[in-house]
Amino acid sequence: MKTERLYYNDPYLLEFDANVLDAKPVGDRIGVVLDRTAFYPTSGGQPNDLGTINDVALVDCIEDEPTGTVVHVLQGRISGDRVHGRVDPARRNDHMQQHSGQHVLSQAFVELFNWPTISFHLGVVACTIDLPVDSVSREQATKAEDLANRIVQENRPVAVRYLAQEQLADAGLRKPTERTGDVRVIDISAYDRSACGGTHVRMTGEIGPILITRIERSKKQARVEFICGNRVVRYAKEANRALEAISQTISSPPLETASAVRTLWDEHQQMRKRLEDLESELLDHEAAQFPVKDGIAAA
Repeated sequence: MKTERLYYNDPYLLEFDANVLDAKPVGDRIGVVLDRTAFYPTSGGQPNDLGTINDVALVDCIEDEPTGTVVHVLQGRISGDRVHGRVDPARRNDHMQQHSGQHVLSQAFVELFNWPTISFHLGVVACTIDLPVDSVSREQATKAEDLANRIVQENRPVAVRYLAQEQLADAGLRKPTERTGDVRVIDISAYDRSACGGTHVRMTGEIGPILITRIERSKKQARVEFICGNRVVRYAKEANRALEAISQTISSPPLETASAVRTLWDEHQQMRKRLEDLESELLDHEAAQFPVKDGIAAA
């Protein structure tokens, strides 16, 4: 019996009741299979949810693809055939912001440059997408970032649709899917349609700001690192504190620190070159004062 995925149709559902179908060892812990779950298992670049089942901590959530079940790995044992689950709300909301933000940003790169996303990873600190190009300039990244944030600000509806295989050809998906049977599609109104099993927001405004934090080359592809929503707010606070500290240290207004640091660096390099020249002159002077004759310095 497959596990019913409650998060498919209601990602905002954070508490649920379920029946225990099976319990089995997973390493040194217990894995519980339920008939229904609101916990998202690690899949599609998105990490699993956390929370509790009957007040016992959930430490992992695994998708068993052959059986269509979800295995809930618990910190301890639970009793009874009927259980109550609670999803960690902060982690769920964060993952919804990051994953929906990825859809928006990925489509921005397609719309502007025709660069499809090759892979996606939702990390603890930041997210990444890989693009099939040698490099992405800061100007190109800024254009994609600006378009993505405009879509967020327009607060477009995000709908979940289920399409039969015969409907996929005309569905306008951002990239083809190898999924069989009915396919779950995340539809951002008049902007993006993508096959996806992850948890997403209902309106793009819930994503919050999208910020590209780094661009690098990885295995002949360009890797774009980004953050969304509350992560951007935390990043801005930390960056502002760091900027204030630098500003106070070098006695420069915060928004002028980059120019001030460049000036200090140039002065440092000039002083370093001058010091090297003086050391060389000193060595030449000492050599002249104590000439060497037959391998022995004259006193």
